[in-house]
Amino acid sequence: MSDNNKVKVLNAEEFLEFHLTPIDKIQEQYYRYNEICEGFEEINQFFTQVVNMHFNVNLEKWGVSSNA
Repeated sequence: MSDNNKVKVLNAEEFLEFHLTPIDKIQEQYYRYNEICEGFEEINQFFTQVVNMHFNVNLEKWGVSSNA
């Protein structure tokens, strides 16, 4: 949480200004960011390999390989 429009970069003395920084650069500073990304990968694999067998979503339309 910040009240000065800045977020401290992890493992550095640098600060990023919210309104001048792309959202993906801000998100990289989230606590346990890599674990969050890994969790999303697992969810995506489960959806494409298990859930989609029942719903037959056109994954190519959404830019997702059916082999994900």
